[in-house]
Amino acid sequence: MPLVLTEDQELLAGTAAEFVREHAPLARVRALRDRRDPVGFSRALWRQMAELGWVGILVPEAYGGAGLGMADLAGVLEQLGRRLAPEPFLSTVLLGGQAIARGGSEAQKQAWLSGLAAGETLLTLAWQEPRSRYDLHRIETRATPPGAGFALNGDKIQVPDAHVANAIVVAARTGGGNRDADGITLFLVPRAAEGFAITRQTRIDHRGAALVHLDGVRVGRDAVVGE
Repeated sequence: MPLVLTEDQELLAGTAAEFVREHAPLARVRALRDRRDPVGFSRALWRQMAELGWVGILVPEAYGGAGLGMADLAGVLEQLGRRLAPEPFLSTVLLGGQAIARGGSEAQKQAWLSGLAAGETLLTLAWQEPRSRYDLHRIETRATPPGAGFALNGDKIQVPDAHVANAIVVAARTGGGNRDADGITLFLVPRAAEGFAITRQTRIDHRGAALVHLDGVRVGRDAVVGE
């Protein structure tokens, strides 16, 4: 990544600074916190950010995005961070969205990325577990193949914005032991899937997260993200 921003990137960052200064003051974050807002951010503001093209910065043009890079997004994220804006950029744009953009099938990209770029679809990634202690390979959630698909069983913690996500990319073990690097598979699971239990949490920084319990959540083989 270049250390010097291009003229277009500087313009994007400047536009973001003006927008955030006007529409996302710190008082808004405090108000959301104090009234224990069930969403935790402004959906209206999220749609405005999508209309400005920010939500789709990393989404390829074929799916309605801008097809830009991390340096372009960094300028926007820096300005949002200055005001502690709680909108779900980390969960939707960088975690769930990038998992699909980088590893998803064409059908998955068509189904989810255009909605993401339009600000209509929220995604997240569930990888941490109660005993994982930030070890990415310590996955106890299991995906067993009952016939044509899989059944997912296990627990995830600190899943960013899972309480509002339309779909969750879940890391589950299809082989190996609980600490093996091999045998971990990602599954794209719609929130409406039967067997999901999502319990809202409020983190110490007041951002939204959730506990996710999977009790025999069934998905087809087309839910696998990547190989």
